[in-house]
Amino acid sequence: MAEKAIKMEHQKTKKLSVLTKLGYGIGTLCDSTAANLYNIFFLVFAINFVGLNPAFAGMISAIAVLWDAITDPIVGYLSDRLKKKGKLNRRGFLIRAIGPFTVSFYFLYKIIEASASVQNIYYLVLALLFWTSYTLFMIPYSALGAEMTNDYEERTSLRLYAHIFTMLGLIVASSLTMVIVEGVLQTGGTPAAAWGKVALIYAAIIFTAGLITVVATAKSEVETVSEEAQVKNIFKSMFELLKVKSLRIIALSLVLYAIGFTIAQGTVVFLMEHVTGLDGAGIGMYFLLTAVIGIVCIPLVNFFSKKLGKRQAYTAMITFAAFGQIAFNFIGVPTFGLLLIFGVIQGIGHNVFFPLGYALTYDCCDISAYIYNDRKDATILSLTGLCQKGGYAIGTSIAGFLLGAYGYNAAEHVQSAQTISGIQTTMFIIAPIFFLAGGLVMSRFKINQKRYDALQEALEAQNNNKPHNSEGFKELL
Repeated sequence: MAEKAIKMEHQKTKKLSVLTKLGYGIGTLCDSTAANLYNIFFLVFAINFVGLNPAFAGMISAIAVLWDAITDPIVGYLSDRLKKKGKLNRRGFLIRAIGPFTVSFYFLYKIIEASASVQNIYYLVLALLFWTSYTLFMIPYSALGAEMTNDYEERTSLRLYAHIFTMLGLIVASSLTMVIVEGVLQTGGTPAAAWGKVALIYAAIIFTAGLITVVATAKSEVETVSEEAQVKNIFKSMFELLKVKSLRIIALSLVLYAIGFTIAQGTVVFLMEHVTGLDGAGIGMYFLLTAVIGIVCIPLVNFFSKKLGKRQAYTAMITFAAFGQIAFNFIGVPTFGLLLIFGVIQGIGHNVFFPLGYALTYDCCDISAYIYNDRKDATILSLTGLCQKGGYAIGTSIAGFLLGAYGYNAAEHVQSAQTISGIQTTMFIIAPIFFLAGGLVMSRFKINQKRYDALQEALEAQNNNKPHNSEGFKELL
């Protein structure tokens, strides 16, 4: 428990306007555009265009992802403490971070002419600066979403609006990058000019989206009304939070799904190239179509969430998508059409995981607030972010290990039957097993509309120093 009782912040219960949801949601363009460009193309940029040693380029990525995971809880903890002390609110973090975020992103994709050692140091430092500023923006941004409303359905709606822009960022990063690069090169431009154009266009998108979010949420953030309950250090704070069973359930579910997600993402291009036989244009078309279809399906996620409840929809739709992917172990993907159907089914799970995973985490912020009589929203979001990125790291390692175990040889245009069979097993069996496990774990989170409403009533009574108990929602505690 917190060392002294405090009067907590009062959350807004009114409905959010469409413009407010759009204004908040567009902030995910900063995340999706930057992160997807890095995840999909940074190694291609560093190895094929800059000329870095492949081993060191891979080391840069590993160090950067690890650094990003470590800084998440630190930034979350600082964001909560500074806000409670009245020194810096969530939007203050966004305003201060968007400039460094944009600048470090731009210079990360600048091709410099220098010795190999200077290049190595330059891109390592820029990668660390990029991910640090990214975290300084995204953690307070995510926590702000938990504060804008405590309405059960509005939180889901808010994250679905945000997910639209997540998918738009994915479309930009996955489908347009090589089109821009190849377009500049074909007109006689240099690789430096080509990647400079990519960096400039995407940096403009990131900066503009960030500013729109800051302006649109000007009147949406909850203000602190009392002094902070003292917490000795970040480790004690995170340890206390992990005592909350609901948060442990969500964290484990996110880890399991993230492992499967990264295994699938790390293998899908090999599947397209060596099983379906697609070239670069076909691969780009696949990413474009699955992203567009994913946007179209967002209202479907919203429908099932309202009909079944967030947690039930999360579990049911991810389970359906996982079994659908397993079915392709028997069907195969010899044609683009079948591959696209597979991608759409897989996308159902992804389009549930990202928006509803955040929405359920927001609910967990309220559970923690009731238990500790203190809001630690950014710390919780950063803790679950740490778990999710840990899952990404594990999934990447598994994907690489499996490709090696199956005998994948990058020098061979045609892979062996063993390798092709292994790639299909990874995509159609191993990754979906992690999806199923994540859905099963989330089914243990007992949130529903009735318990959520009872929790909100108890929080209101607690905030006003009135008698209250956990009778209607004790399963959540």
